[in-house]
Amino acid sequence: MNLHKQPDEDQLLHQYQNFIYFCLHRCMIDGSWSDYDDYAQVARLALLDAYKDSKFDPFSRDIEIRRQFMSYARRRIQWKIRDYQRQDYRNKEREIYSDEWLEAQTMEDMASQATIDQDLLKRLEENLNPQEIQLVVLLLNEELTHTQRIQRLGVSRDTYYRWRTNLRNKLMNLHFLSD
Repeated sequence: MNLHKQPDEDQLLHQYQNFIYFCLHRCMIDGSWSDYDDYAQVARLALLDAYKDSKFDPFSRDIEIRRQFMSYARRRIQWKIRDYQRQDYRNKEREIYSDEWLEAQTMEDMASQATIDQDLLKRLEENLNPQEIQLVVLLLNEELTHTQRIQRLGVSRDTYYRWRTNLRNKLMNLHFLSD
């Protein structure tokens, strides 16, 4: 709840422009990045949100009140930037392992990524759906960590473990695995 009068947003952004750059620097956002302007925009919006929610006046003549506002705004900006970074990272990972990539992979391509007997592969193709076959191939590739498998599948960690458990149960029911 903003208790002070609303100044022009341009005035606020202009006065705190260097502060925004400082916050970006503190978050290790480099000006040479191709998406630097996106991060700067996220920081500007977070500054405006901080102003709207703050009880401290950023235009006060009292330096202590301005410091309190800047401390509050810095935290809000850094949280927003970190959230944006996490979201951006997830989106980039999903782009790498998108559905187009999965559709372009033939069964032989996936099998070549892991050592799978051709007879076993044929039996798996007959009894499992493409998602389950892909999971089997990824699980058999011992060079991959669980995190890498999750990234290639483009799913959450919980979904990955649920799929793995369901696959194990299905393979046991089909007598591919023994208890």
